Amino acid sequence: MCGLSVWITKNRPDKRNFELYNDLVAHRGPDAKSVEFYEEGAVFISFGHRRLSIIDLNENANQPFHYENYTIVFNGEIYNYLELKKELKEKGVVFKTKSDTEVLIKSYAYWGQECLNKFNGMFSFLIYDRSKKEIFLARDRFGIKPLYYYVNENSEIFFASEIKQIVSLDCYTSIGNVNAIGNFIENRYIDYSNETFFHNIFQICGGEAALVNLTTLKIDKHSWYKIDDTESIPSPTVKDFYQLFKSSIELRLRSDVEVGSCLSGGVDSSSIVCVADEILKGCKKYTLKTFTSCFDDKKFDEREYVNLTKSVTNIDTTYLFPQPTDFFNKIDSLIYIHDEPIWSSSIFAQHEVFSSASKAKVRVILDGQGADEVFCGYLGIFYPTYFYGLSKFLQFKELTRSVNKKFAFSLFVKQFLPIKIKNNESKVMSVNFNNQFRSNFKSLKEQTAYFIKYHLPALLHYEDRNSMSNSVESRLPFLDFRLVEFGYHMPDYFKISNAIGKVVIRDAMRGITPDEILDNKNKKGFVTPQIIWINKNSQEVRNQIKKLIVFKFIDELKFCKILDDFTKEVYDEGLIMRMYTLSKWIDVFNIKKVI
Repeated sequence: MCGLSVWITKNRPDKRNFELYNDLVAHRGPDAKSVEFYEEGAVFISFGHRRLSIIDLNENANQPFHYENYTIVFNGEIYNYLELKKELKEKGVVFKTKSDTEVLIKSYAYWGQECLNKFNGMFSFLIYDRSKKEIFLARDRFGIKPLYYYVNENSEIFFASEIKQIVSLDCYTSIGNVNAIGNFIENRYIDYSNETFFHNIFQICGGEAALVNLTTLKIDKHSWYKIDDTESIPSPTVKDFYQLFKSSIELRLRSDVEVGSCLSGGVDSSSIVCVADEILKGCKKYTLKTFTSCFDDKKFDEREYVNLTKSVTNIDTTYLFPQPTDFFNKIDSLIYIHDEPIWSSSIFAQHEVFSSASKAKVRVILDGQGADEVFCGYLGIFYPTYFYGLSKFLQFKELTRSVNKKFAFSLFVKQFLPIKIKNNESKVMSVNFNNQFRSNFKSLKEQTAYFIKYHLPALLHYEDRNSMSNSVESRLPFLDFRLVEFGYHMPDYFKISNAIGKVVIRDAMRGITPDEILDNKNKKGFVTPQIIWINKNSQEVRNQIKKLIVFKFIDELKFCKILDDFTKEVYDEGLIMRMYTLSKWIDVFNIKKVI
């Protein structure tokens, strides 16, 4: 896991400036750093890297890494690198290190762009090919690892692991992007497209790749991965899921440093921990360390369930207690870490979990992102679509079983009322923006694809910045592409049945994860006492939000209504938090204009 920097310019670069650009992501790679400079005709190429050593700790695995005509900078992990290395060795390829970086570059040299389909991992990388005078770059299937770029008016190109690197350039002026702002305030969406919160700074999306022609300085971008809608799984079983799940965790335990895990008390993280503990006990490596965010208010605390997992495993648990004073004291630095506003105070709690892991010298952490999107964990959101499907296809037995009073109103609203009535959030935008909100779906498969594209990217952004700001690598077993594709194509009853979501996970983990966790229908999600924190600091929040009124994208009448409701303590806490952190983002990055 690392940070990378690449400049492709027409003028000879200032080496010290490029080093500073590279060092802005020193937190992503505190173990080694290097910059190199090349010339390709009239073009100057700068490659920089910051390394967090996880696999093959030897300095021979440092980057930029060279092989024949190729040079690579790489952020991430190729989990199946041992299998690929064996395959390449059988074809006569010789290896000098034990790193996955060497496997990646030699996979590209042997298979070309087709190597991407062989990788099971999370990655963003750029490979300079001197023979073809081009740079090939790619991002993993779901966008777990970031890759940003900016092209200035002179057609010079700047790549980075984090936006703050690009914002630091003398040739860039910080201007806000109204499309990103609108979708964030109204819908909570971020990173759902190539656009970012910063005008003219773009990202390579998950499943995308590109070629940079070093003669013309043109970027030819294309999609290399998309889940195949036409595929199906013949007679899938719970055992099939478990085997894939265990295999995913086994791959993500490959490391030359200790691996730990987040543990919230829910089905996802508890299942990861129980399986990882079983694997580690089998190989007698070390005791799995886990990290849990806790609160004194029992409405937000899940130590009861964490302790159940502890009772059936050999884990070493750490409990931490995020405080509201810390949230408000650290909010500016948190915004800077993320380069964008955050949608809730739970992002702060997650940051503190990774901070705790870093202090315990645990450099790799497993986490449960992706399970809710793929296996229908957001029951209040996925259930109406499931119910609609049962009604449409006259599946009366399951329909009768699945009627749940808790969701009756939601079913009616989400399926039968116009979209304007469904979206009951107070609107604050006064200008048009590319609104990506959608609530009606014909099938769970269609809704799953939508959530992977529009909801998951925000969680991956927060996961990456929170972990890497603490020099910790986060690994996500539920986003093994084999599991995602299995979940996407499996029948609906594997996901929802009898008004319960993530059915296949619950069934697969019987006898491994405590039943009390698997049968818990009141999982809180990763939550904080956000509304309490806001109310205790209402003046600070109100004063900060009021700064937004100077921007033309804000509707003044609707804005005043929101502030009035806030004063009366009758308000949408999520909307208030988003407006608060948006205003903080504007301050932190000195945004004077939004277009």
